[in-house]
Amino acid sequence: LGAVDPGRIGSSGIGLDNDQKKLAFVDDAKEFYIDILERAWRVYSNILDADVLDQVEYALQSLLSELVGKTDEYGVMERLSEECRRDIEPFRSSSLMQTHDRRGPIKERPIVDHATSYEEWLIQCFIIGVSKVRQHPEKELFKALKWIVFAKDAVFTRHVLPQLIIRLILENNETMIEEVDYTPFLLTKNV
Repeated sequence: LGAVDPGRIGSSGIGLDNDQKKLAFVDDAKEFYIDILERAWRVYSNILDADVLDQVEYALQSLLSELVGKTDEYGVMERLSEECRRDIEPFRSSSLMQTHDRRGPIKERPIVDHATSYEEWLIQCFIIGVSKVRQHPEKELFKALKWIVFAKDAVFTRHVLPQLIIRLILENNETMIEEVDYTPFLLTKNV
């Protein structure tokens, strides 16, 4: 028997036909921003480790700075759920600093042969991909998401990794796509 985490109910998209799923990143950037902030908030609200909490708070601050800014000209904050908005609003005016980078990518290739677990493989694929994103504001967005990925929330990572892959494809980043073998991920997730 296992416990059901109420914060994760509905986050996996179970029960939706692939035709009904809307890929917010491609279809509407504002919807993607709202989706990312809501999912990041879910991760934030479930963290118990103080060090991990600090890095996710830093990520939320960076995301809000990039996606919302001081004026929220796109009305992102008002479209968030009330609980999410209440919890993350203080990070719009915070000035947190990250004092160290958690870890770099595994140097050996292929990654799948050197990662110790599926979770570690997901994290490594994301870390490697983030450094290859070239266009602004996506570059800053994915750099901020990296800190949430370090929280080792597999549901969150499985949601943002396809977004990163799509961004790299849109940027025609062939060297990155060749460097990382995403096949194990693509076989386990309907992108």
